[in-house]
Formats: sequence, structure tokens, C-alpha cells
Amino acid sequence: ILFDGRISSTRENTLTRADNGLKVIGNRDFYEWDNVSKVVNVKAGANLTFTNTDGYGESNPAPVQIHVESGSAFTRLTLDNVHLAPKGATKMQAVKIEVNSPGDVELILKGKNSLKGSGGAPSVEKSETNENIGKTGHVVISGDGELNLTPQKSATTAIKVSSTLVING
Repeated sequence: ILFDGRISSTRENTLTRADNGLKVIGNRDFYEWDNVSKVVNVKAGANLTFTNTDGYGESNPAPVQIHVESGSAFTRLTLDNVHLAPKGATKMQAVKIEVNSPGDVELILKGKNSLKGSGGAPSVEKSETNENIGKTGHVVISGDGELNLTPQKSATTAIKVSSTLVING
């Protein structure tokens, strides 16, 4: 496990941590690593920035999934030159927002970013069940960066959002 060892004096609990080719910057109380599955579990209400570490990029994406857990709080994730292509025995989205999550999630783009699902999964997914249609949070994509979404060959779409998808930028 690699740590930059930097703790910000301007924000409490701010830590930069890198694992599996992805660096997370933000309050450590709002995320945890699952190093076995190579998943960053993000708690609702987080305000985090992600970037690739040295050796990972567009031609060598990090094999990591960002998973946003269910919750009603607004979650903001900044993707700053992030390239992800998770690998697993099952379907894995590069960014997965928990099914029926009531909170809004904003993806802010900086620089050039690419996300690719595996095993037939879309690159980004936020679903809701029939009984919750219209009751879940929105997905907002904003910023001045680029986003390249690449579906797997067997995926039907690069992005699957059952609730409202808003794209600003």
C-alpha cells in the first residue's frame, strides 16, 4: 500500500492515498479501499478527487472500480485525468452508483478521462428498480474535461442511468 504521507492542514482528515494505479484525494472518512476486489467504496456525501498514479493512463488504465454506496447526501467526484478499466470474473462498471440510491452524484471532469466496463457491463451505471422509478437521485456530468466511455463488446450501452442524467459543460 502506498501513501503520499501528505495530510492537509487546511481540511481535517484529508489524505492522499494511492492503490492499484488510482490516487484518491479527500476526507478518508468518506472512502475505503477493497484491495482484493480493487474497488474504492465511496460513501454518500463525499467530495473526492481521483487521478491515476505514475505508470497508469490512457494506454494502461487502472484496473479499479469506483463504487458509490447508497445514501441521500449529494456526492461529488472529480475525475482528473482518470483512466479506468476494472477486471473481474463478473460484470464490473468503471463507476457504479448503488441501485436505488436517493442521493445525486456529480462527476466533474478535468483533463482527459476514459472509463471502460468489463464482462459486458456499461462504463457508468446507476439503476433503479420498477417500484423506485422517479424516486432516486440524478447523475450530473460537468466540467471542462473530456470523457471517453467504452462499452465492452457484449454491453448494450456505454452508460446506463435509469434516473435523470444531466450533462453540463
